[in-house]
Amino acid sequence: MENIKFAKRLSVYIAIPTILGVILIWIMASWFASNIVNQNIKSQMSDVVKSRSEIINDFIQSAEESLKTFSLGSQVRELLLSPNDPELQKKLSNTPLIIPIKKRFLKAFI
Repeated sequence: MENIKFAKRLSVYIAIPTILGVILIWIMASWFASNIVNQNIKSQMSDVVKSRSEIINDFIQSAEESLKTFSLGSQVRELLLSPNDPELQKKLSNTPLIIPIKKRFLKAFI
């Protein structure tokens, strides 16, 4: 009888630390895995943001060059000299220089 009580007590003394140890190992493993995944996600998001910002910067530089080139045209000077002339506005709104710029900006912002 005493051997059975001793065996039960011994089983409890072995089982409780074993269960606690397994739980502790599981918590530590999940914490480390979570940290690794979190770092990888942050790294990937940083790379995506960098690549998108480069694309946006390239687009802005290209758009600035297009606008600078366009602003040097004689049609822009004519329009600036007489901005209230509806006939001139209608004539210049469909010039070959303006149409590609309109299409490009519409594609970029729609």
